[in-house]
Amino acid sequence: MANELTVTVSIASTKANATFNSGSKTGQLDLTGADYTDKTVSVTSAAGGEQLDFDDVTGTPAFIYIKNLDATNFIEIARETGFTNKYMQVEAGMPVVFSPDDATIWVRADTADVNIHLIAVEA
Repeated sequence: MANELTVTVSIASTKANATFNSGSKTGQLDLTGADYTDKTVSVTSAAGGEQLDFDDVTGTPAFIYIKNLDATNFIEIARETGFTNKYMQVEAGMPVVFSPDDATIWVRADTADVNIHLIAVEA
């Protein structure tokens, strides 16, 4: 079977001089694995953060979806516990979808612990 995974994204702004709308953009990907994780995770604000656990997903996930469920605090996503090689910062209430280059992903909340919605799909 082909194109088992579909990812759809869009971005839009209505600010005065920055009005745009990308419309929905969709991509599809073949998967060889069949495992995934879909759960809510509590993320610590401790300096070292914590490594995400992808449960039955083996190897590097094809895609990771994270939604920051907090109304105030951002989270940081990094390649290691020192947070010197950050993938990104995810603002409060915002979702992201990305294809990681490694199975080891660390997360850390800003000022207080937060919950995230995590979906990881096996490649």
